[in-house]
Amino acid sequence: MSWDDLRVVKAIGEHGGLAAVAAALGLNHSTISRRLSAVEESLGVVLFDRRRSGYAATAAGAEIIALTTTPSPRPVERHGGLQLGGAPRPRAQTSGASPVWEIFSRRVWGGCRRR
Repeated sequence: MSWDDLRVVKAIGEHGGLAAVAAALGLNHSTISRRLSAVEESLGVVLFDRRRSGYAATAAGAEIIALTTTPSPRPVERHGGLQLGGAPRPRAQTSGASPVWEIFSRRVWGGCRRR
């Protein structure tokens, strides 16, 4: 999952439909659909209910959207601030977090490699 994928998820939550998201992001309708499917598959949860009237965020989708709009990401809050630029990074501590955050953090932070 990439930050671009999260941007797509956020835009779907804001616009409610793939055509509006495609226009807003300058991407093809099918690209938006593929990215959403890939994110849902990688997280193992459905983020949006597909309805005739548009896309409606599920509880998991609403939580991911909230993560994309939070001024400071949760990992920074949990660790008192990540230090970048060669300093050691604390391990992710997700105790007490929601199930979606647990899955999300494992997928995102688990893919990061220490240099």
